[in-house]
Amino acid sequence: MRSETSMLVKQHMQYILSDPANAAEMRTFDTLYAHMFYYFTTVLGLLPDTAQGIVDDFEADLMAQPD
Repeated sequence: MRSETSMLVKQHMQYILSDPANAAEMRTFDTLYAHMFYYFTTVLGLLPDTAQGIVDDFEADLMAQPD
């Protein structure tokens, strides 16, 4: 995983844990990836292509992890 992705994923986790309303917001999305995309674009203001690249990098890293 790229260092930028790692930093943004940590920020996303802090966002979720910082307020019960944020955790409840996340539960309204079908997947963690969908909420991450929302967070990156809406909360942080990243461009959709950039946000999707970060989500894709995170997902690829998870898929590469051994069971």
